[in-house]
Order: sequence, then C-alpha cells, then structure tokens
Amino acid sequence: MKKTVSLTINGAKIFVDRGTTILEAARQNGIEIPTLCYHPALKPLGHCRVCIVEIEGMEKPVTSCDNPATEGMVVSTESELLEEKRKQLTELALATHPYKDCLTCTRTGTCELQDSAYRYGCALPEQLERDIPAVKTADNPYLSRDEEKCIICGRCVQVCRTGAGRFVYSIVGSGVDTRVAPWRSGREVSMEDAGCIFCGQCIDVCPVAALSEVDREKGGREWELVTYPGICLHCSLGCPTSRHYSNGRLVKTTASASKGEHKWLCRKGKFGLNEDAGEENITGSFTVKDEDGVNQNVELKDALKAASESLKLIKDSHGAGALAVFASGQLSNEESYLLQKLARNVLETDNINFGAEPAWVEAFTAIRAIAGAGINGPGFNQLERAETILIVGSGLEESHPVAEMIINRAGRFGCARVLKTSPPTEDDYFWQHMDLSIFYGRETLLFSAISDYLEAGSVESGLEEIGFTAEDLRTISGLMLKEKSYTIVSPTFFKEAGPGEVDALVKMARATGQVAPGKNNILLLSGYSNATGILATGGTSYFGPGYIRQGDIDDTLQNQVKGILLFGSPPFDPEKVKDAFIVRVSGDRKEPGQEANINITTAGHDQKEGHFTNAAGQTRLNDTAVTNNTGLLNDWQVICELASSFGAKWSYASLDQVREEMASQPVAD
Repeated sequence: MKKTVSLTINGAKIFVDRGTTILEAARQNGIEIPTLCYHPALKPLGHCRVCIVEIEGMEKPVTSCDNPATEGMVVSTESELLEEKRKQLTELALATHPYKDCLTCTRTGTCELQDSAYRYGCALPEQLERDIPAVKTADNPYLSRDEEKCIICGRCVQVCRTGAGRFVYSIVGSGVDTRVAPWRSGREVSMEDAGCIFCGQCIDVCPVAALSEVDREKGGREWELVTYPGICLHCSLGCPTSRHYSNGRLVKTTASASKGEHKWLCRKGKFGLNEDAGEENITGSFTVKDEDGVNQNVELKDALKAASESLKLIKDSHGAGALAVFASGQLSNEESYLLQKLARNVLETDNINFGAEPAWVEAFTAIRAIAGAGINGPGFNQLERAETILIVGSGLEESHPVAEMIINRAGRFGCARVLKTSPPTEDDYFWQHMDLSIFYGRETLLFSAISDYLEAGSVESGLEEIGFTAEDLRTISGLMLKEKSYTIVSPTFFKEAGPGEVDALVKMARATGQVAPGKNNILLLSGYSNATGILATGGTSYFGPGYIRQGDIDDTLQNQVKGILLFGSPPFDPEKVKDAFIVRVSGDRKEPGQEANINITTAGHDQKEGHFTNAAGQTRLNDTAVTNNTGLLNDWQVICELASSFGAKWSYASLDQVREEMASQPVAD
C-alpha cells in the first residue's frame, strides 16, 4: 500500500502519495501552478522557475515541479511576490525571443511563452542582441530549428536523452548567447551527424516554435487543426497517434495523449504518413494491361469486372487451388475478416496470407495455448520497469524503433539487465547489457541450454565450443527467472525459424516461468503491422476467425498459383509467381506499377477505418480522418464489390455490421 502525506495548499488540506511533487499535488487537486520548462512526460527540470511557490517557514520561494510534497507542508501558490517574480521571469524570456514574429507564428494561440506573457500582462521588453543564427536551419527532411525562438527550457535535451536514448542536443554558449544545438565531439554538426534518428519527440515537447516539422508553416494555425485518433501502421507495435489536418490536408502526426500509455513515436510514426501522402492526394487510378502489356486507364467498374472475370476463368480452368489471396499486413481486423470470407466462401481457396510469418503464427498460438485466451505480451510500461530483457534476433532499431527506445531506456537507467543475441551496437555501451552475439543465428542452442539447466540442472552439450561457460549459463538463467523478466523476439528470428526453433523458444519460456497459465512475458514482434489482428480474424491459411484451426495447408507458392488477389505490397518473392495473373488493390499514393495485370487504387491510409491489434494484444480504432472526396473506395468496400461481382449476396452498409457479424463468430479456447 502506498504511503500518503498531507499538506495544505492555498488553505485547502489535501492528501497525496509520498514522492509526489508540489506541482503534481496541486494539479491533482485542481490548483493551477504556471510552468514553462515542465512537461508531464519528462523528469522535472526546474530551469524556468515560473512554477515557484511559497512554503511556510522558508525564506525564499522554491520551484514546485522538482520539490516533493512533505508531511505538514503549508504552500501558497498565489501572492503579489510570486506574481511579480513570474512576470519578471517571463519578460526575461521575451527579451531574447523574437516576439515580432508572433502574428505569423504557427504556435500563436498555443505558445506557452505567449500564454505566460498574456497571463501576467507583460510589457514587451527591448530585444537583446544575440550572436546566434537568425534563420531557420533545416539540414534534414523532417524537422527545422529556429534558434531565435528557443527559450532554453531544456525539454528537447532531456527528451532526446531519456526518450529516444540519443544525445543529439547540447546547451552551448553563455549569457544571452546561450543556445541549444546538435553537438558531437566538441563541435556543432548536422542533426544526422549528431546521431538524430528523427523521431520528432523534441518537436512535440517544445513549448514554443523553436522546433517544428519541415514546412509546418504551410499548414493552418494550431487552433484551426482538426484532430483524429489513429494507429501507426508501420510496425506491429501499433502506437496510438493523433493526426492533425488543415482543410483536409495532413499537417502533422503526434503521439496520442492516452493516459498510462507510451507517448512517443519513431520517425515512421511521426513522419511516415506524410511521406506516404506526398504533396497531393491522387484522384484515382484503375488500370488493366492490354495485350501488349501496357497499363490502360479504365473506370473502377471496368477494373472490378475485369478482375472478377479473370480470376473466375483461372478458377474454372485450374481449380480453386490455383488462386491465392495475399495482403501486406496493413488490413484492419474488419478488412481481414471480409477478405478471408471472400477467399474461403467465394473464391473457395485456403491459399491466403494477409500478413503473418508462419513461424510467428506457431509461436503465438503455442504461447496462447499455455497462457490462455486474452493473456497478452508485455506493454511498454512493463518493459520500462523490467529487471531482465532478453532480445532475440536483430534489427529492432529499423523494424520497431520505439521498442528499441524502450529497451534502451530500461537498460540505461539501471532497471534492466539487457541480454542480446545480436551483435552489439554503439548505443549498447550506454547501458547494462550482456553480449550473447555468439548465439545469433542459432538461438535454439541458447534456448535449449537454459531449458536443460533449469529442468535438469545440467547442460547436455556444446557450450564450451563457443566459449560459453556453465557460470555464464547460471547467470543468465538466474536473470531469466526474475518476476519482471521479459523476452522480445524480433521479426528476423521468425523470418528464418522453423518448427524446431519455435518449439525451443516456447520450451524456454515455460522453463523460466515467463509463460504460464494466466501469464505471458514474451513479446512476439511480427514484420507485419497487424499480424495479431489478422491471425484473430482468420487471415492466415492455418486459422479461421477466432483461432479456429483449419488443418494443414501447403505452402501456396509451391502450388503453382495462377491467379493472385493482392492487397498492398507483395509479401512474397515476385520471382516465384512471375507468371501469375495479379490483381493488386492498393492505397499507395503513387502511379501503379507494372507487376500487376490489374491495379485498383483505394483511399489512403489516413482514410482507413477499422480496428488494429498490436503485438501486446491491444485493439484500437483507426478513425476515418477526413471526408473521402477522392472518389476512391476504401479497401473493405472493394472487397465487398469483388464479392458482388462473383455473385455473392453481401449487404454490409457499414463496418458496424461487419463488426456485429465478427462478434457472433466462435472463438477457440
């Protein structure tokens, strides 16, 4: 049970958990204390001193953001002295801030410095001359820096180090020429040379407009933006996002402010949707190859007709087994359910994979069978507080950057002993880690050794040959047995793994107690963004909706597939199916490629509606962000149109009806 302390703020007696700061205690009880450098997602800095309060018995005011509430403390947040000091501090910040730009600044109305100046009725002070760059710096495609507007709050420095795990920014200079700049080896360098991974976290915590998205000024003012909840579709972590639009144009993406969840994004989540959208949304593209192999533009109805006729001809000539339905892992749960229904009930083929590695499917279902339905893998908050983290495989910094940030955070602050089977990187030396790279590519040997040691107290064979001692094994096994011990398996493992490797992984999970009835401390990361939702809704060959096993299905690409219905990018080697007839449905905002015989363009990802389930089992809604005025159908509507063209009697007026049908399906125990 948490211990509490009682204190008095502005005459009101309140109770808070021990360790709560004065600022947090006040805000928890509806008492506002102004701040400038404080950010709720960061450790308090106490730089700006705007949050000062008076405490009975103390001669001078103290900062409330970094001082804890103590038993019997009597606090005053309002007095003439405090108001005057806060006003002076704000005017001091204004003296080095180009307030002449406020009328045209994108942060006007949401600028925290401007709010403070208005609150205290600050007079505009004479601007101090500063020897710093007077123009924006944009040495990369993602973020720009306006050093004139920087108020040296320190938020960007802190979030870069504690959130992203990088050390891009440093506070340099002195006096009025103090500034924040990308710094490496004692000199100012470009953002990239300073090690920036362009996650954009520094932009999201900046209280003014010193940091912003490139070309942000082309969007609307902050209060004009319309915000919609969404899901990042770039990896299987499915981070919640907020997408901000001006006149139907995506201006920026930020992390969702959902309470209790991780609040940062990576470069893909922050800027990826903008990159996909490009400068302009395409108005539509439907093509059919002519006899000479040249794409010819047609109407949507003609493309749908050509697709159904071609696939039906292949089915009639070669049987349903000659057809396959694939997707790139970015279908929503509802779309996956509809597409598997189209494949199984209409096209009558089990040759399907909408985005899930076979080894990942086997590992997921094996662990689910042990832990139980609905017992999901660890979330970010658990990983940040881990005692041990075993990382199996490599490449998280590319495939799942936010997971890499969380691991770095846990290891860097001494919470976790991180064990890695992949070769060490430069960043590993900032935190505790144990190099297990000798097992990279043969992790099964490690899994078996741990299982044998814990189950039989001995090791069967082979460790000495690779320089791994029994003492090493005892150390690792002890770390893995800790209650807050977790394993993260990267997509590179599942790409090469077979049944033997999966069995060894699951056996180790049981031996260490990471997986048990009602418990699952293993995070299985697929290379496909919605693999978890796709598996649950029947989007793999082996399982129907609700994890109902369909029996053994042969590898579709070995079955002489003649016709392919493909949603998104191909999850297969094009060389294996180079003679197949391909119908491609895609929301990519670019000209259709030549690999497909028929191209049907759908509405973009920012217009996709439906639910997605991430690797930790959390299902979230991706809302339709803007009115679809492109004339393009969404993926689920194209699936329904294709079913109708095959003669199916479907009548879904909305995704709500699809969800009702999905809820009525049986679910395996």
